[in-house]
Amino acid sequence: DIRQLAGLIIKNYVFPYFMQFPADLQHLVKTELLHILHDPISDLRKTAAILLGKISESFMLDFWIDLLPHILDHLSAENYTQRPASFDGCLHAIHRICEDSSVKLSMEGKVRPLDVMIPKFLNLLTCINDSAVRVRVLESYNCLLYLLEGPNSIQVGGLRSRNTSYDSNVDTNSVSSNSAKNKEALNSSAANASSPLFLNMPQFIETLARLSSDGHAPLRKCVCQSITIIACLQISVLEAYFSNICEFMLTSLMDTQEEVAMESCEYWNALLQSPDTKRAILPYLKRLIEHLITRLYLT
Repeated sequence: DIRQLAGLIIKNYVFPYFMQFPADLQHLVKTELLHILHDPISDLRKTAAILLGKISESFMLDFWIDLLPHILDHLSAENYTQRPASFDGCLHAIHRICEDSSVKLSMEGKVRPLDVMIPKFLNLLTCINDSAVRVRVLESYNCLLYLLEGPNSIQVGGLRSRNTSYDSNVDTNSVSSNSAKNKEALNSSAANASSPLFLNMPQFIETLARLSSDGHAPLRKCVCQSITIIACLQISVLEAYFSNICEFMLTSLMDTQEEVAMESCEYWNALLQSPDTKRAILPYLKRLIEHLITRLYLT
């Protein structure tokens, strides 16, 4: 309890003034947080992951990019079996970072994190036969999919990233006082963010196809979320798979697990927002209406 309280104090009372601290003290805090990711106590690993996510949210990429290699190196099939606590802590941390800071992860530099992270995620989704792990990996990947957003993206109510990196207000206590420059860096990076996502999209779609029949309902729900996000932001990449995807989403609409069926509804709702996609679902419209009526709740 004392160690968790220490983490809460750091988050609420230390981080607002963190950039005023000596460099060696900043390094000590970051190093200790990485160390706690491997703690045998699950709650402490989660606390460290929350704090690392807060660092990624509050400070510019250059300040915390040195943390990523350590976290990613421990996300392997070998660590999953031999050092499960370390794997779990690092998976929690990378999920927090993706959720809070995906735009920053796309920024150009000596190394672009997404070039390493996306193949890593795809490998984990393939080589680790643990549905709970796959859910967290796919949730992290879904946070990155919001980087696909472009001028032709479909805006659907409720489908919105929780990623705080999209907020134009950058913490003035934690980064350069030139906020206009910071916003320009974030916006320009977003334009280049989709490159590794597009390059790996065929493999990602194939991976989703394999996961779509998993017996774990939360994983099927995440698969539906992935497809819906892509459909809203870059529907063109689904063109080659459109028929199979619609068949899967019709099946998902009749899933015995309500959370899966609800996510399927989001997909069809997204396609109805554009004239082109609205026409594309005409061959499925009769069955879609029948399925919707079957699942209708009257209150």
